[in-house]
Order: sequence, then C-alpha cells, then structure tokens
Amino acid sequence: MIVQQNYQKPWGELDLIVIDDQTIVYVEVKTLRSEHGSPEKAVDQKKQKKLIRLAQAFAAEKGLLHQKSRFDIVSVRWPRAAAEPLINHFKNAFRGPDKGVGGYRRHH
Repeated sequence: MIVQQNYQKPWGELDLIVIDDQTIVYVEVKTLRSEHGSPEKAVDQKKQKKLIRLAQAFAAEKGLLHQKSRFDIVSVRWPRAAAEPLINHFKNAFRGPDKGVGGYRRHH
C-alpha cells in the first residue's frame, strides 16, 4: 500500500513510501533512457545517506521511529527504441543504521 509519494524536505525527496506487511519501505525509483548502464548504480553512498536522513525525518514526523523498515530501489531502463521498459525491483538494496536508530532495524 502506498503511504506517500514524493515526500520532500529542503535537502531531498523520497520517491515512494509504502507499507509491505508491517514494514515501512522507502523506495527510490531510478530511470535511464539509454540502452547501456544500470540506473540503480546512481544510488551511491552519498545518495543513500540522503535517503536515510529523509526516511528518519518521515519516521519522526509520523511517530514511526521504532517501526521495522527497509530501503528498496526500483530500476527502470527504457531505451527510446524499446516498446516497454525493463523494470527491476531490488529489495533491501541498502541498509540504514543498526539498532533501530531512526527507525531502521535490519529487516531479517
């Protein structure tokens, strides 16, 4: 279930926030119009830190700091000549801090 789209703060944006069972999932969607490359590789450590900070802000605002959560990436590669996109969903693509800090317990 989608909870929110385009959650924004001055330092960035979370594309999607969804609930999967009882886990909050923060989803980064990356699209590439080229035939070559992997959109998910654009989510480097710097981007991950920004997403974690945004997720912490969201969790704090909603009183969800102790809720189990994870970070997913949806990679969309859609070359202009292709009739349909190639979509990959990477669950648990990266992890936030351990010990539930800011609502980020490792999802087992």
